[in-house]
Amino acid sequence: MFLSERMRQSPRPAVWRWLGVIALVPLAFLAATRAEPIEARVGPFWGALYEAACVLLVLCGLALRAGLAGCHSLAGDQLDPSGFYSVTRNPGYLANSLVLVGITLYTQDVLLAVACALWLAVYYERTILAEEARLFRRFGMVFVGWATLTPVFLPRLTGWRPPAAPFSLRAMLRREPLIWLAATAALATIALLSNRYGGEPTDEVGPLVLFAAAIVGAGVSLIGRQAGFLDDPHP
Repeated sequence: MFLSERMRQSPRPAVWRWLGVIALVPLAFLAATRAEPIEARVGPFWGALYEAACVLLVLCGLALRAGLAGCHSLAGDQLDPSGFYSVTRNPGYLANSLVLVGITLYTQDVLLAVACALWLAVYYERTILAEEARLFRRFGMVFVGWATLTPVFLPRLTGWRPPAAPFSLRAMLRREPLIWLAATAALATIALLSNRYGGEPTDEVGPLVLFAAAIVGAGVSLIGRQAGFLDDPHP
């Protein structure tokens, strides 16, 4: 449903996004240096399934970000209700939440994951109010019609509309590889710290493989931007 008149009065606290993420980093790594409580309770098999589910959550968030980067323009001069924006008004924030909550859950510190989710809820609630106030002032009843039919955060399961623009691999490679690198580096570091301080052999190769792939992607992106072959042919 359309957000109420409260959204007209909310400033955008952009600084808190970065402060919150920076604060989570040492807490996540500190949690990773302790024994794995979930695996200790349920056993290695279910512990491995839990960790795989956390990695899958992160990958879902990264895949959603990649789809957004490849199908939707960053320009804010028009309202695009197609593609991912046809099922949720904030697919980018949903993707970021999946990545961050997945990483904190991977530490097996449930309290840390809950704290992360609560912080995201508070920050994104205020940010969405401010952003939708601007959209309402700019697009008026067009925005109201779209917002009335489209959930603010959790996606609906029906009503998908294909993106107005085809997927652009160039745009995706320009915008996303550094995010892949940061997310997979966090997973790999947590895995290494957990095994190092938990007294177990380093057998979680999945995050390390993902990290290696992200390094390749970041390298392709950097070289491509320097060489110009990732430039938009239709700016």
